[in-house]
Amino acid sequence: MLDGDSNCEEKQMILEWEYVLTCDEYMEDDMEKFIINFSSEMTFDYSKFVKHDSVYHDDPNRLGNRYYYTHERTLNGAYYIIAVDFVGNKSEPSNIVLMFDDCGVSEDEYIIPNVFTPNGDGINDCLIANIYMCHCNEDCDDRSKDDCVITSIDMQIFNRAGKLVFETDVPCIKWNGRDINNEKIVPSGVYFYTCELFKGNKEPAGRRSGFIHVYSEGGRSPAR
Repeated sequence: MLDGDSNCEEKQMILEWEYVLTCDEYMEDDMEKFIINFSSEMTFDYSKFVKHDSVYHDDPNRLGNRYYYTHERTLNGAYYIIAVDFVGNKSEPSNIVLMFDDCGVSEDEYIIPNVFTPNGDGINDCLIANIYMCHCNEDCDDRSKDDCVITSIDMQIFNRAGKLVFETDVPCIKWNGRDINNEKIVPSGVYFYTCELFKGNKEPAGRRSGFIHVYSEGGRSPAR
């Protein structure tokens, strides 16, 4: 039986399982390794997993017949293992374990900048979140969801009149300063936002709200 738990302090997942030898007494134990299979999706569909790593029979971290594996820099995902012998024969897959981050997200682990300048000069043209142990690429046109502890958000940004100018579920945000109503760069000014954070399978992870100062040269659209 595969099992696991999260280590919030170290930002890692720890898997554990017991290897029970079922061979007859006179048969040699020819198990070579366990293959760790991982999916960033919360799924029970074996076809959506990929090989992540291997743990060998003589792993120094085992305790008797109990094995342990640490997946660094992640707190969400699904896992299963298979055993492989020295000639490549594979066991049936283990049970699938879904691992959810229940650690919460501190103020310094998800930071929304309070100023950016969508003026087309190529510097700070996009509002991008700073997320602990997550790389948000600087391509503001890339709307994919990066592999982060925060798996989705519910963010709305409003102008001073209370009109919605931007919304997204992408953890890295990546607002290019354009108003969702007309696709024009918004005027320079102060904008208010609310942002709900989620992890795993839409597990609440906190809330952010505040103000963003936009400097856009009077709202003039940048040259393309």
